[in-house]
Amino acid sequence: MPNEMQRLLLECFSLVEHPFEPEADKRRNLNFRALGVSLARPLDVFRVGGLEEYFVRVGPFNDAVQKIDAYLAAQGYPGGGNAPAFLIAGAKGVGRTTMASFLGYRIKTLGGGSASLNNVPVTTEHLGRLLFTIKNLVNLHVTRHQIPNCEGAFALFSNADINPQDPSINYLGQIFAELAQCMGAAPPLILVIESITWERRDWIARLYAHLSPLNIVLVFLTDDRRIYNAFRDLRSGPTLNGLEVSLDKLDRQMAEEFLRHRLERFRSNQSPIAHRGLFPFVSQALNQTIPPGEKIGIKLLEQIFRGAFNIKLQELSPQYLNAQPPNPQFQPEQLLIPFDYLSRYYSLALRS
Repeated sequence: MPNEMQRLLLECFSLVEHPFEPEADKRRNLNFRALGVSLARPLDVFRVGGLEEYFVRVGPFNDAVQKIDAYLAAQGYPGGGNAPAFLIAGAKGVGRTTMASFLGYRIKTLGGGSASLNNVPVTTEHLGRLLFTIKNLVNLHVTRHQIPNCEGAFALFSNADINPQDPSINYLGQIFAELAQCMGAAPPLILVIESITWERRDWIARLYAHLSPLNIVLVFLTDDRRIYNAFRDLRSGPTLNGLEVSLDKLDRQMAEEFLRHRLERFRSNQSPIAHRGLFPFVSQALNQTIPPGEKIGIKLLEQIFRGAFNIKLQELSPQYLNAQPPNPQFQPEQLLIPFDYLSRYYSLALRS
């Protein structure tokens, strides 16, 4: 970020970085750009543990974290036995990917920092193709963590034997059964499966049966409430050990808590009282953006806040950077972000 923009943020808004598109957080020794992460995308907490600082535990997020922590503590996982499976239910844009990364981060931390996580998009209705992709990810995990005595399992059948275009589930099942002997005590491999539809519901038990003995943690994502109920029924029986959590959109109070949390992470230590709280957003903006009884997904919420803030920066930058003498003093009302800016970007985001 140019020094001129940093001065504008600090002198006008008492912010040490752009709160929605920061390049770094020097106070927490995080360089987002160098790490290849962004607060404008799902938080990759698994890879960069410091991002937990920006994971706001409000409403459904707090409920999910509490359930996950209690479950892992009760199971003593990781620490032996077959890996559990998890289901994260909720509409797109409510934070499922971030929640999955946070779950993986929890497991990695409890396991002493050794684990792998891969996002596995489902691009076909062919279970064999998904299992073939997973076989390749397991191979990478074995190599990365130098897990011994697994070579024989992968040598059972060549890729040509398995046929990547129409993979043999029987051959893949034999490979996974053989791998269970060398991987049961290995570091966890966490696979985020997106997504499980109603037509794929039987995949949950089948994938779990193949992969849980390998210490592979399956994290299923879905936007179908029926899958949530089906998973709950499965784990209530003898065939599956796991936990389901549900995410939802945020109401106005939750949105305000999220906004305060994000802004405070980048406030200057010398911020005047007038530059705290929701500043520079006007206090009524959230009430108008999220009327009583309505909710908004966290992804859209972040887009709106980021867009409205950028509109204000674009408005002030020419006046600030080209002023003579430099560093002009703006009137307080000139710094405020009104509902109109949020509304404008809300409409743009919905059309995109």
